[in-house]
Amino acid sequence: MFICIHSLKAALKDFRVKSTLDDSYKNGIFSLNVDLRNHEKAATNLTLVYELLDAQGKVVATEEKTAYIPSNEVRTLSFDKKLADVNTWTSEHPNLYKLLMTVKENGKINEIIPFNVGFRRIEIKPIEQKAANGKPYVCLFINGQPTETERGKYPRTQPVNRSLCYRGFNAP
Repeated sequence: MFICIHSLKAALKDFRVKSTLDDSYKNGIFSLNVDLRNHEKAATNLTLVYELLDAQGKVVATEEKTAYIPSNEVRTLSFDKKLADVNTWTSEHPNLYKLLMTVKENGKINEIIPFNVGFRRIEIKPIEQKAANGKPYVCLFINGQPTETERGKYPRTQPVNRSLCYRGFNAP
């Protein structure tokens, strides 16, 4: 059995997406950098069209750029867009947008690359409070339970009560 994989000579090599929020935590800042490569013997013009679709399939951002790429070279195209009132991405509400990148050579579509994009902003504030999308972030126990430092097993009630007393809680 033979598997034939068609390798495009002029195609998208790599891309970088940055999707964050502005200081109001409501508007999105979208940045896309795309590396286009040309392994053909002659120079060519490649066009990249991106579309950003919301959950309902509505286009919220689109742009098109063309680059002249000499033989055996790579060129980078950059796109920047500010989006009003985006749906933010959190673990509780994973609102994702679909990014479609279309590479065209002489008007003919070479490839279409889909990618999921979420808008969020993670930061550590001066009071050393972790925050996601401007709201305090609470860390819960992940993949396990609290352990006792001396025995390495689940805590007995006595050390837990002692630690609560040290923290100022009224525990017996």
